Amino acid sequence: VSDNLPSILNELKSNSFIKNVKFEFVTDDHDCFTKIASFLRETKSIEEVGFNLQNTTPATYEVIFPALKMNSSITSLSFEKGYSNDGSSMCSEAFIDCLTNNRTLRNIRLSNNRIGNADFEKVCFALRKNRTLRTLDLSFNIITAKGIENASPSLIVNDSLKNLYLNHNEVGDAGCFPLSMILRDNKGLKELYLRENMITKDGVKTLSSVLKKNTTLSSLDLRGNQINDDGCDHFISVIQENASLHTLKLSGNAIHSETARKILPALHKNSIMTNFKYAKKKI
Repeated sequence: VSDNLPSILNELKSNSFIKNVKFEFVTDDHDCFTKIASFLRETKSIEEVGFNLQNTTPATYEVIFPALKMNSSITSLSFEKGYSNDGSSMCSEAFIDCLTNNRTLRNIRLSNNRIGNADFEKVCFALRKNRTLRTLDLSFNIITAKGIENASPSLIVNDSLKNLYLNHNEVGDAGCFPLSMILRDNKGLKELYLRENMITKDGVKTLSSVLKKNTTLSSLDLRGNQINDDGCDHFISVIQENASLHTLKLSGNAIHSETARKILPALHKNSIMTNFKYAKKKI
């Protein structure tokens, strides 16, 4: 691949029709990444770029992210498995600098990167200055309630981020409290994804108390959690009182059909909600 990469990149530079490119590596090749970084600085036509990395090193981040910082055409970035063998995070100083100063990226996916609380806080702090990012996907990481609590002041003041994916993390019920504060005070977030986060009826109770008055969130995904019948009951008043939520996903929880049917009268009276998904978890 190293031998052919220059010709491939040159072809991509001259081809204005290709908009999406993805790089996959199973070994760390600094020379390859240097060539890719040069391509990223120069390209004017690529709009989406993805990296699926294994066995990488921190030196990779120091090459790629400064190039992305200077790019003015790429609007979507996917960076998966960006963790190194020595445990170093892909949320390096170079990445944070890129996120803080890039004014082109609209969508960033950082799934499966072993991003923990400290890195999550750094990413969100960068969003205090970044007002162009619309979607941040941090699914399949290790973010807990403490991380959300520490990052909440930064998320509250950013009203340009519209979609936040925290699927398959470790939010739990404790994380629902800082999330509720974000939903209470943030005026921009439209979609929140909390699939597979060990949330129970207690977490739902915390979220629902704020959702009744929230006027910006339009979609909430709570699939695959540990919400029971009591938790489902809290959503009845949300559906009755909320004026912006049009999508609610509760499939894969411990909710019985009889309880789910209690929501139907509220749905009939709600002219906003158009997408309610429920399917009982298989036992």
